[in-house]
Amino acid sequence: MEVRLFLESCLEEIAAHNIITTRNPNPVAWDNLATKMFAKCRKTVNRAQVQYIWRVCRKQFNMWAWFESQATGLGRDPRTSAILADDAWWRMQEGVCHLSFTEYIIMHVSVNTCH
Repeated sequence: MEVRLFLESCLEEIAAHNIITTRNPNPVAWDNLATKMFAKCRKTVNRAQVQYIWRVCRKQFNMWAWFESQATGLGRDPRTSAILADDAWWRMQEGVCHLSFTEYIIMHVSVNTCH
């Protein structure tokens, strides 16, 4: 829930031209994101915490993008869109990108961009 709200807030900042690149928001955006987290979730966060959430989301997105490039030709679960592959494929992928996919869960977050 909080991740979805954070990503929605990021989209709002992009629309306001406060996030110029995907690398890092500008200083105004960091403060705005902290304010929006409180307004939407009633969770007080400081700039360092917002930057941490940004880095975690970015890392998960990069891992998802890598997965998408490696999973061509594999089946998908019709309900969750999860990659359907046998254990040997997963073990082979762990050796390639040095991540443990069984321990690192990528949560599906659907963000509606139409307001």
